[in-house]
Amino acid sequence: MKYSPLLRFLTFYLLTVILMALERPFFMLFNPAVYSSASVSDYIDVIYHGLSLDFAAAGYLSIIPGIIGIASPWIAPRIVRTCLSVWCFITSFIVALSFLTDTALYPYWGSKLDVTPLIYFVSSPKGALASIEVWQVIALFLVLCVLTLLLFILYSYLVVRRDCISPARRRNLPPRLLLSAVMLVATALLFIPIRGGFSVSTNNLSRAYYCNDISLNHAAVNPLFSFLYSATHHDSFESLYRFMPDEEAEAIMRSLSSPAVTPLPADSLLSVARPDVYIVLMESFSSALLPSQDGEPIALGIDSLAAEGLLFDDIYASSFRTDRGIPAVLSGYPGAPSTAIMRYTDKTDRMPSIPRALKHTGYSTSYFQGDDSQFNNRLAYILGSEVDHIIDVRDFSDDIPKGKWGVADQYLVDRVKREIAAPYDSSSPRLTIVQTSSSHEPFDVPRALPEGMDKRVNAFIYADSAITSLVRFLEADSARWANSLVILVPDHQGSYPDVTPDDFITRHHIPLVMTGGALRPRGVVSTIGSQTDIAATLMTMLGLPYSDFTFSRPLLTVEDVPGAAFFSRPSEAGIITPRGMAVINCDADRIEALYPREAPADSLSRLARGYLQALYTDMSQR
Repeated sequence: MKYSPLLRFLTFYLLTVILMALERPFFMLFNPAVYSSASVSDYIDVIYHGLSLDFAAAGYLSIIPGIIGIASPWIAPRIVRTCLSVWCFITSFIVALSFLTDTALYPYWGSKLDVTPLIYFVSSPKGALASIEVWQVIALFLVLCVLTLLLFILYSYLVVRRDCISPARRRNLPPRLLLSAVMLVATALLFIPIRGGFSVSTNNLSRAYYCNDISLNHAAVNPLFSFLYSATHHDSFESLYRFMPDEEAEAIMRSLSSPAVTPLPADSLLSVARPDVYIVLMESFSSALLPSQDGEPIALGIDSLAAEGLLFDDIYASSFRTDRGIPAVLSGYPGAPSTAIMRYTDKTDRMPSIPRALKHTGYSTSYFQGDDSQFNNRLAYILGSEVDHIIDVRDFSDDIPKGKWGVADQYLVDRVKREIAAPYDSSSPRLTIVQTSSSHEPFDVPRALPEGMDKRVNAFIYADSAITSLVRFLEADSARWANSLVILVPDHQGSYPDVTPDDFITRHHIPLVMTGGALRPRGVVSTIGSQTDIAATLMTMLGLPYSDFTFSRPLLTVEDVPGAAFFSRPSEAGIITPRGMAVINCDADRIEALYPREAPADSLSRLARGYLQALYTDMSQR
């Protein structure tokens, strides 16, 4: 066959497109819990509607072969083959890694591949892998190696084979110039599939969305394109998610986050002006664990505390991971779909926070965690929030057994008990934040697993016991208990039970419990709210201003104001109000879920878009 760099180039591009298109049915087959009811036509639709993103992703990968083709008339065939072989191996690895990572993470995250796993791994490889069993890591690595090798063999045979290159080099200048010019044009034409054609709208994730079934839309999205899109867009806060004039978006956000309300007087909420405040961030808890919230009888200790104190029974998690959840609780700052604000120390250092606000009124501040505080830039956020005393896994003796997420919750709680065991001193109020971790996957806890019990249930029972023991410890000292306010809230959306990707309410519905001897009101508060509302609520209870917490509103008010809760996940943003729930795909700018079906779709989705836009405007200006 004649020396043809154009043929090799086209073969590389088309082969890459075909391989990426074939990824999707395998993605669905390897996630049977989600796609068991998918029909043959669903598989065909998923392949067809994802082709635009396949063309784009293959275009990115074909730029290097195009450059090699431009140079090929001027260099030895051996060098051409070597360069192509190297790039074909790299391409095989990239395609295999994106497919395997996307397929493996989807059951846990319910979203397509983005830069989040890379950020987690770079910040703390040990923490990023803590949720995975050793055998799973080994198995994935072996599968990655085998798949990469198979793809490389295929690329080598179809793209780099020797009989595709004539041993005689072109010696005349005009033919060589012509070949380079042809390859230059062919490479430049990759702009078309990469951009997505010549229309005003450029390629984005919405190109693959074609129906109202979220899981099928997810299956149609090319994982490599999703990753690249996330990597190139997550920092452009000032240009992301522009749906309406900024003034209109700001007005929507203010109407939801800062309505004109009158908080209940502080002395009607607390019996002491400056109680000790304990905030317990409960890893992955959900309302489905509490019988009082129509859940299963799992977190019975916390359920009993809710019965004794104040239960907010219509609260929703702001996001899906701890790096979004901690700022939501402690800074009243919503989780964003494309990134975690915790990553940007230049921004978080200027954010309001509960620790900073209380420290400036005379509180000592402590943060206890059993895992690594450096994971996901958490330590920088905690220090920037002016926390005085930080305890993490490194502060526990080697005698204490440690799992993948550090020390188990009971050992963590024992450490907290020792630290606060001194007699109560009313002249020095304290803020104590405790972040649990035992109810995080892989759910390995020092509690025997009863036969037939789900590992997650066992882990939540264990964590519930540890958390309850801390509260009962406070309760045992009457002086301390009379001057204590305890706030129990999950760090993010729940990990139990299993729900379908479109069951946003069950996934995000979380318990918020307040108790303590200093707390006056008891019972149930049914106002819709979010984790972000804890900051303003606590400030009003302490008689402190909360205007700095832009996205936070008090839940205990004189007026009976209908609440609202904003939440987000990668590529998704939702709003819950008394009128219903709407979830938009913020990259595709389309409604992804509506509940109930007769809810006002246009007005609810407008609220979600406006709030999201205002959030990103605020992120760009901090």
